[in-house]
Amino acid sequence: MELVLLGYDYDGMTTEERMKSVSEENVAKVEILESSGMGLGWQVKAFFGVPMFLVYSVLIYIMRFFLRKLRLAP
Repeated sequence: MELVLLGYDYDGMTTEERMKSVSEENVAKVEILESSGMGLGWQVKAFFGVPMFLVYSVLIYIMRFFLRKLRLAP
């Protein structure tokens, strides 16, 4: 949304077409926003992020389970 307010044109095929109506003082800000991963929607980030988080959580749970078993074993 912010890119559109700054004059960015999503329908442009080249970088020049997308940046043609962006004012000179906003070019640097638009370039930062464009390359900051804002192109992916939150749904795609969540689609890949949630499974990675779940795998991490399961691995931590398993490690804690075995560490407790080792500590309690005589």
